[in-house]
Amino acid sequence: MLDRWVILPPLLALAYFILSRCHWRYQLYHFSKLNDCQDAPHEGSWLDCHTGVFKAITLGRNFRRKTSLDYTNQLFEKYGNTYSTKILGQNVLFTCDHANIDHILSAAFADYDSSSTRAHLFEAPAPRGIFAVDGQRWKDTRKLYRKQFSNNRLICDFDDLERHVQNFIKKVPDNGQPFDIHALFYNLGLDTTFAFTVGKPVNALSSDQTPEEKQIMEDLECVKETITRDAFIGPLRHFYDRGAFLRASQRLRNFSEASAIQAVYDAQKERNSDLKLSSGQQQPYTFVRGLSKEIDDVPLIVDQSVSALLAGVDTIAGLLSTTFFLLARNARVMQKLRASIIDNVGHERPTYDQLKQLTYMQQVFNEVLRLFPPIPFNHRTANKNTFLPRGGGLDGSSKIFVEKGVQVVFSTWASHRMSDAFGEDCDAFAPERWEKLRAHPLGFAPFSRGPRVCPGREYYLSSIYLVLASARTSFSKGVFAN
Repeated sequence: MLDRWVILPPLLALAYFILSRCHWRYQLYHFSKLNDCQDAPHEGSWLDCHTGVFKAITLGRNFRRKTSLDYTNQLFEKYGNTYSTKILGQNVLFTCDHANIDHILSAAFADYDSSSTRAHLFEAPAPRGIFAVDGQRWKDTRKLYRKQFSNNRLICDFDDLERHVQNFIKKVPDNGQPFDIHALFYNLGLDTTFAFTVGKPVNALSSDQTPEEKQIMEDLECVKETITRDAFIGPLRHFYDRGAFLRASQRLRNFSEASAIQAVYDAQKERNSDLKLSSGQQQPYTFVRGLSKEIDDVPLIVDQSVSALLAGVDTIAGLLSTTFFLLARNARVMQKLRASIIDNVGHERPTYDQLKQLTYMQQVFNEVLRLFPPIPFNHRTANKNTFLPRGGGLDGSSKIFVEKGVQVVFSTWASHRMSDAFGEDCDAFAPERWEKLRAHPLGFAPFSRGPRVCPGREYYLSSIYLVLASARTSFSKGVFAN
């Protein structure tokens, strides 16, 4: 009799587990059928379909070899625009279908979270930054960012930008010798981004750079490289040493904290003062000063400023580098762009309104963003059972069931090269295609889309427009082309 009572609890637990699993499987089946979902093509051998070990190793190998873009494009060609795989036992969907990407970022925005896949990436440098939160905390943070970037004309300090541009131009050899323009653009991005964010450039283009400023440059690069690596290799990140990353993150926070403390002190002093400062007495706008007028939480201001530093430098450096890379290989576009700037602006520094009227420059940068998006991959995690509108079935036209907890990785690098959206010559650099395309065609998401679209995109684009417009008056045609 006693033996029966000993055996009964495990049997009941097993029965409960089996019934729960059956009920769970039935719910998934019912949801899938209710929405007419079909399976997506699956990548991998029979063994790797269940473990995903070889997939994780392959991803890590391609990341080290810097062949990740070619590797994923080959898989899209082999399996279609959307396919499923496993990475270390976790189900993952890959897609470059513009309808699916737009669905994730806009129509079904509430069905997907981003913090579950990247909160750990920013835990050290910016744990409450805009890239690491979801839900109400993200909405509050988003409101802060939108208020800061709502008046682009006000926050664009063209005098300060012009000073950095002139420092950049002084570094360009005037004797026709070859030079690494990306390194100069990266240093320009460092100086302009640090000046805008915390009010202190790191003098990357100056010969008077201090050891502290050089260290902060190296720390930012270390943090960015580690975040990029860990985002791509996933769980394999646990096999890498993180000591240098943690130390770099702390130094970067300390550097930003000094500016945040001063900004909060100044804001409180101004609020408590009976005297209203005139526009001439007010300090120039910086991101931390703007935030300090809304909140006095110094660690939170540091989180947001570090997030802005991580995003801003590569946006400016990468877009300028790829623009010159493409212009140097297309003399017709370069000459047309240069003539357009001179016709509309002349040889003086352009005003904010003049930059907005440079239609061909905007077309050039749209084409650069299409071919070289700042973030070639992004991902979301389903927070409920949901679906993607395309990719299932034999012809790929059916919906795909996405179970809660499944990660969806989408490639803007590939979606920006889809012929059905951008024409048969989608691999070519042709700014004139934007004369017919609408401003934000389906599948075009260089700065994301929907509620999570980059709030600072207009500021960064205005800064980049000014750099190129200023460069045309300082470079001869030969230097500009080479």
